[in-house]
This record gives sequence, structure tokens and C-alpha cells, in this order.
Amino acid sequence: MNSVHTLMTNQQSLTQLTETIYCVAIPVPFRRLKVVNCYLIQDHDEWSIIDTGANIPQAQSIWQTALEQLQIQPTAIRQIILTHIHPDHFGLAGWLQQYATEAPVLVSPYATAFAEIIWRDGRTDYGDVENFWLKTGLDDGMQARWDAGMAEMRQIVLPYPTHIKPLTPNSMLTIGRYDFQIIDTPGHSDGHVILYDQQTKLVLVGDQVLPKITPNIGQWPGTLPNPLGRYLNSLHELKRVEVNLALPGHGPIISNWSERITEIEQHHAERLAHMKEAVSMPATAYQVSRHAFDYKTLDQYEIQFAVSETLAHLEYMVSQHEIQRHNNGVWRYERRET
Repeated sequence: MNSVHTLMTNQQSLTQLTETIYCVAIPVPFRRLKVVNCYLIQDHDEWSIIDTGANIPQAQSIWQTALEQLQIQPTAIRQIILTHIHPDHFGLAGWLQQYATEAPVLVSPYATAFAEIIWRDGRTDYGDVENFWLKTGLDDGMQARWDAGMAEMRQIVLPYPTHIKPLTPNSMLTIGRYDFQIIDTPGHSDGHVILYDQQTKLVLVGDQVLPKITPNIGQWPGTLPNPLGRYLNSLHELKRVEVNLALPGHGPIISNWSERITEIEQHHAERLAHMKEAVSMPATAYQVSRHAFDYKTLDQYEIQFAVSETLAHLEYMVSQHEIQRHNNGVWRYERRET
């Protein structure tokens, strides 16, 4: 593979990674994340986009500049592929589709079904949201804050794509020299997929494995059960996949694939042990989250992430019969007697 080389510098960069793959760093409107890595893959006269960024003016401007820099005409964009439906990956799909003369947006079937509920229809009544947050130990104003937060997020994923095709796990997708296997990788987001080319050992990994931070694994309203268990199972399988170069959704490229997965597994093992210490007496997910996270550094939006991540770890330990859950209107967790 060619050495990494920057074609454009500014507040953003367009970086050539291989002869036919470019990374476009798109700014995101979140406090702790600066950019999302989106990718362009050339296939003769056509191009495929992998992930898009959120729909904010700065992101639109950077995409326009990058496409002009590479002299990519709208009709040359063959497809827009999404690893998952979080706003920083899904958000500009509809806008880019309009630019690209209705090129299809490819999303996994489960992710598409959920995106239709939350992004297309703007619904917040899935998964019994109000009771969900009350059961975690948060106050009864959480419903209104959740509704407001989701409405704000929805504004950076519209317009909604009009032409969506299924990106089916275990199928193959050829782009130029790459024959990508679509691999189901649950945990960070239901319906998350990655693209793996066995010949070159190249993987576009979305947010499943990140080089500098650990992906958020949260139990959210509407999330399938035991996301941390499904995530750890996915990491176990991915560690056995031979990878030379991993292109992540955030941060630099990953060249130490199995070692990085081991580091993430160790992080969760340490967090599980820390949270297990916090339930020597019955405690809510909110109470345990205050034990596990420094709340002085968190805003209200980040508190939701802290509680959802704590809940995912507690529910994993319930599934492993390490702790038990009591349900008397509020979930309380306690270590099992030995």
C-alpha cells in the first residue's frame, strides 16, 4: 500500500491511504469528538462513499471541497455505504444522495428499520422510553430531555435518504480491487456492519474498534438485549480475522489489530470489576454510574451515555449470573451471595 499522504490541509484534510482509497475527515458537532473519518473508494470512473458525517454546514463544505479536489462528478458516485445509523455516520446520507443524483444508500436491514423509526418518522415512543429511564434511577424529567435531545439529533440527519438498499450481513460487495465481506458486528449500534477484504486484509471498521478510545457500548431505549455480551462476542470473533490495515470511524488507522482488541477487552474487564464492587448493596444503574464516571466532567447529554453504558455492563453481569437484578419499579443490582 502507498504511504499516507495529505492532499489538502486546512481545518480538515483529504488523505490518500492507498491507490484508490481516500479518507475525508468531517467535523462533528459533539463536545468530545472532533471529526469522523469517512472514506472514498475509487472503482475506475466510479466512486463509493463509506459513512458521511452529520448534516451541518461545515461538513457539507468539506465534502464539496473534497469532491472538487478529486474531480468527482455527481454521476460518478455509485453508492453511499453506512456502517451504522448514528448521526455522525448517517447524517449526510440524504444530502449526499441528492448531490449524487439518487445513488442508493446501503444500510443493514435491522439498522434501516430502526432508522425509519427514529430519523425518518421522528418517533421517541419506542421501547417505553419514560419507564426505561425511570428504571435506571434517573428522575422523571428524563423523558422531556430525551425527546429534546432526539429532536436535536434528528435535525442533523435530515433529509432522510429516499433510496435505500439492504447491506446484508454475510453478503459480498465488490468495489474495484476489493471484494468486501459484510460482517455483522453488534454492540456499539444494533445493525452495525464492517467491510472486510480477505485478499488485502483491509477492513473498514466503523466504530466497532477504535484506536484511541473505546466505543460506547450502551443499553438504550429500543436496544436489543445484552449489547455488551454481543459486543464482546463480536470482538472475540474479530480477533481471529487477519487484518493488516483497519480504517476506523474515529482516530488514526489501526495497524495493531489483535493487540488493540485485547486492550478494549481488558478495558471492559476492568470496568466490570469496578462496577461489581459498587453493588455490594442494591444500587441503581444511575448510582453505579456515579461510582464509575466523574460526573463533574459530564454534561446532561453525557450523563445519558454514562448511565446507558453502566446499564449495559450491569446487564452483562446479570446474564453471566454474577449479580442479580431486583425490579420494584426501579432496577436495583446486587452481587449474588456466594
